[in-house]
Order: sequence, then structure tokens, then C-alpha cells
Amino acid sequence: MERQDASTIALVAFLLSPYRVLVGDDGMVAWPGGRTRSIFAYLIAHRQRPVARDVLMATFWPEHEAQAARNNLNVSLCLLRKAIAAAGIDRPAVVHQDGCYALDPGIALWVDAEAFRDLADRGMRRARDGDLGGAMNVLESAAALYESDYLADFRYEEWVRPLRETFRRAFLDMTHWMGREAERAGNYAGAVSITLRALAVDNCDEELHCRLMRCYRLLGQHHLALRQFHACKEALARELGTTPGLAIVRLHDAIRHRRLDGPSHAS
Repeated sequence: MERQDASTIALVAFLLSPYRVLVGDDGMVAWPGGRTRSIFAYLIAHRQRPVARDVLMATFWPEHEAQAARNNLNVSLCLLRKAIAAAGIDRPAVVHQDGCYALDPGIALWVDAEAFRDLADRGMRRARDGDLGGAMNVLESAAALYESDYLADFRYEEWVRPLRETFRRAFLDMTHWMGREAERAGNYAGAVSITLRALAVDNCDEELHCRLMRCYRLLGQHHLALRQFHACKEALARELGTTPGLAIVRLHDAIRHRRLDGPSHAS
């Protein structure tokens, strides 16, 4: 896990695994309520610039009148600051200026989602530049940070959805590339490993199922290849109400009747 020098970090935030905020590597912030933890997550997610008071009010109390929403926000921010202080941070955590709120820039913060994004971007740049080995190494570090979807436990908060989809797309793009390269290089076990991780995020992607079927066959595990086809079929029926496409059906039939000889890599 790549981080700043440990001596410079005050808070560590995990958004790509069960949401939690740690003080250094030891204590965990104990939130007094769901709203305070959500507001802090929102400020982390938008920490590139201050967030207007009205935006926070509309995001978290959309059905309240303005005065009631403002009172709720003030109470929540007070509780939030107290929770951070109780965890051992001797600064206000959230600062207010010109009707906007932001995380205190004097508090050093490491965020797993930001580290993931930086590594994914760097790895894909190396891939485009033809540095396949370097790209794979960097992307493996990025993949290790993606333990679950972005703020997965914020299931019903609408503001999270576009951010979650952005991170999902980045993870799937890079794992598709990693799986294709591993398969091309004959590292079928490696291709299986990363493709299974991608399927855990999108189990209706037929390209991923096809890659697993090809790699299982090339590893001599025909029974797993055939089982993967049925897993694809069940996922498509359950999630989308559809059936497998012609390409994966033909692949299944070829494996079933042992008509494939030698590698048959995807392009």
C-alpha cells in the first residue's frame, strides 16, 4: 500500500472497503450517527474544493425547509468535529469560510480511493506507452486497494452513485487489460485470478466469463470452463433477464466437444 510518510499522516480513510476513518494506523473515529459519517465521507470525496453550505443542505436534507436543514447541518458538523477530536486530532477537522465547508488543510489525510485512482491512471499510461511489465506491476498495486465498490455501505445515498460508477469503470477497464495481457503471455492462472476479481464487480460481463472459460481449458480444467458457462447463464438470467450471446455459446460447445486445440486468445 503506497502512502505518505507515516509521520505526516493524521487521518487514514478507507472508501474502497468498509468505510472507516483511522487516526494514524491505530485509533478509529467513532461516529455518533449516520449523518455525521456521511457528511465527512462527502467532504473527503469532494475535498478538491470547498463545498457550499446549500449543497450540503440539499444533499442531506432535501425535504427540509432551509432553516431546519441549516440547523441539522450545524448540529451534525458540531458532532463530527467532536468525534474527530475525541479520536485524538487537536484541530477542528472541518473549516468554514464564505458559506463553504472543507476539510482542514492542516490535517494530513490519506485516502485509499485517491491512491487507487492515481495508481490506475499511472498504470494505464504505462500500458499505452508500451511498458507492459511496468503497467502490470502498478495496476496490481491498484487492484489490491479495490476491496469493494466505492462506499459500498452507503447503499441508499444518491450522491455516491456517480462516484461509485466512475471507480467501478476504472477498476473494470484496468482488470480487463490485465486479464488480456496475462492470457496473451500464457499466464493463465494469473488471468484467472484477476478475472475472478473483475467478475466479483460485474458478473454479467460475458467477455470476462469467456476469458475464464478459455483459461480454464488451457489449464486442463475443462469442468471449470463448463461450470463457468452455467455461472454466466445464471447471472444473466438473474440480473438482466437475458441469455448468453452467440460467442460464449459457441465457446461452450467447442469446449464441451473438445474441439479447441492450443491457445485461442481474445484479441
